Amino acid sequence: MAMARVHGMIPATRRFVVVECGHRRLPNRSGSRWRRPVEPSSTQTTARRWRSSKPFAKQLPKVSRPTAPPKAEAVAEAPAAAAEAAPSVAADVADTVVGVVGFGAVLHCLHEYVIDISMCCGPSMLPTLNAAGDVVLLDRLSPRLGWIRPGDVVIAKSPTNAAQTVCKRVAARAGDPIPGARDTGGSFFGGGSARAVVPEGHVWLLGDNADNSTDSRYYGPVPAALIKGRVFLRVYPWTKIAWF
Repeated sequence: MAMARVHGMIPATRRFVVVECGHRRLPNRSGSRWRRPVEPSSTQTTARRWRSSKPFAKQLPKVSRPTAPPKAEAVAEAPAAAAEAAPSVAADVADTVVGVVGFGAVLHCLHEYVIDISMCCGPSMLPTLNAAGDVVLLDRLSPRLGWIRPGDVVIAKSPTNAAQTVCKRVAARAGDPIPGARDTGGSFFGGGSARAVVPEGHVWLLGDNADNSTDSRYYGPVPAALIKGRVFLRVYPWTKIAWF
């Protein structure tokens, strides 16, 4: 640090001394004694600047002001709000249950009365359907509305075993003459019969593969109530998708 020099003296009444240190001049009000200016250290300067910076100000903990205790009215409203929230939760649960039940009911009605999916297996419908099995869609409305016509492919409960279903083609409806009644080759006519008609409320079912099909030639006319649905679309195999 450079040596201090006295530039001038002030009258004794003020006893004011100007001290020069480097490029700074500092007044000395302590009388005749000189005061050397104290330079702050670099560490103190850095700490002072860091405290005044914005990042340091953001890190300072925020002092929360004490809040006034809740009023008696607010305390009394809390149980009332909780009581109102409980019925709303119950209402939400009830709405969810009603929605799920409604969706299940609609799905059941579609499956039972509108459209269904099934598989046809066996050689009796060759070459129309594969012996290994085809996945088909059923029209459930046609049997209920009496829209079944000769030539329709249908799935019906077996007249001989209610636990099984058969996939056949409608050959005749009620009142129609039985096709090939004199030369059916089955056991229903006992080797031959006069020309006959399908009784009321029944249909005559035949397989497309007559040489390997157990159908109405053996178990006779089938009640129309046993028909589950009319096959209108084959959806699998993918390469053989077709309308009926």
